[in-house]
Amino acid sequence: MFSQTRRIEYSHLAPDKMVSIPDMLRFMQDTAVAHTTACGYSLEKLSSLKRAWLLLSTHIIFNKPISFPADVKVTTWTYDFARSFGPRAFVISNPGTAEKYAEAATFWAYVDSETGVPKELPKDSAEVYGDDGASSVSYIRRAPCFEAKEHFVDFSVLKRDLDSNHHMNNVKYIEYALEAISDDLQILEIEIYYRHSAFWGEKISLFTEWEDESHIILNIKNKVQETCTYVRFTVRKR
Repeated sequence: MFSQTRRIEYSHLAPDKMVSIPDMLRFMQDTAVAHTTACGYSLEKLSSLKRAWLLLSTHIIFNKPISFPADVKVTTWTYDFARSFGPRAFVISNPGTAEKYAEAATFWAYVDSETGVPKELPKDSAEVYGDDGASSVSYIRRAPCFEAKEHFVDFSVLKRDLDSNHHMNNVKYIEYALEAISDDLQILEIEIYYRHSAFWGEKISLFTEWEDESHIILNIKNKVQETCTYVRFTVRKR
């Protein structure tokens, strides 16, 4: 396992004065990068190998909001690596009490950074990354098939949305998706599956609908109406 302690700053807060969901996802993203660097596979080394880790899905369960000021401990570990794929678990907790604020399971592909084609994992990957047991949260291995019908809004991908791979950062999809969630709803769980990348200047469209009384589904589509990202929110009234 690999852990980092993060100080919650004012800039991490949402309008409800609790840590925003996008910032919690960024904590996870940063800790994953720090872990792979500590394992000897820094971004620079991966770039020299023309390889990258591509996030395919995220399933996160929120147990308790994080207030300000506070420190949080972000812990990550890997398990069940096979061929070109593997899950990674996360826990965001109180470093003093070990109370869990959020738990997540993500699913990744090891790919050619130029073509996006999955490649065989390095022979030492199981040894250097380790296998610390499955997460209590299930990871999403395959794309959902739902189609939300209600057009909500269109956005254009801006430069500020891009990451080091020159496509829209994974967290940005959720920032846009959250626009469809009203303030009177508390988000308990999010399931995200990334299918296609979006790029600078591209128009993306959000389609949403209630699946049932506690689930909202959302498709983020590109200009040719392919779903870039599937999102399912589990919610309840505040």
